[in-house]
Amino acid sequence: MVARSNDVDDNFFTPRDYQVELVEKACQGNIIIPLGTGSGKTFIAVLVIKNYVGQLVVPISRGGKRAFFLVDKVSLVDQQATHIECHVTVAVGRMHGSLNVDVWSDKSKFDIFIEQHQVVVLTAQIFLDLIDHGYWSLNDTALIVLDECHHVLGSKHAYRQIMNHYSRMEGDKPRIIGLTASLINNKTPPSSLEQALIKLETIMDCSIETASSLVSVS
Repeated sequence: MVARSNDVDDNFFTPRDYQVELVEKACQGNIIIPLGTGSGKTFIAVLVIKNYVGQLVVPISRGGKRAFFLVDKVSLVDQQATHIECHVTVAVGRMHGSLNVDVWSDKSKFDIFIEQHQVVVLTAQIFLDLIDHGYWSLNDTALIVLDECHHVLGSKHAYRQIMNHYSRMEGDKPRIIGLTASLINNKTPPSSLEQALIKLETIMDCSIETASSLVSVS
């Protein structure tokens, strides 16, 4: 999938009714937001992130938490980070395979990086590596946004492995928001659609939500 330059309008600051409704649902529990390209999915996630700023501005050393926006492709890291920066006052960091390599391969440098950035946009694989190598704990995470979250259905995908870590957590867990323009991939036969959607909700510990003001969802 190519970078979606029209997923968020940088000049669009006033949320529409359906976006406000979905933000309220996301603040109440884990949800999957199935909206088509150009419908402002990322803007909805940004509005939710803003609700967590109180936790994000606290230093990690004093019990603060961080928000992570995960993407499936390197090409989306800068794009989504730029969109988020347009709407938040906290620092937004970026991490992918050829960017900030020293940060995600050296824990002391990562510790400095994560103190300086309240929101981090990164590829799912790097986030998984940070967890697996003990650089980061989900317990210190306030919010995780999974872009194109339907990839979690792939048993070996980094999204699935991250959610496996999540499912094993005890106590308070991070809020999860899944964004997708296609609830399931094109290979899912109609006869298996309902089972696929149930599986998606189960793996992500989320409910698929739409706004009552929307007649149809892509």
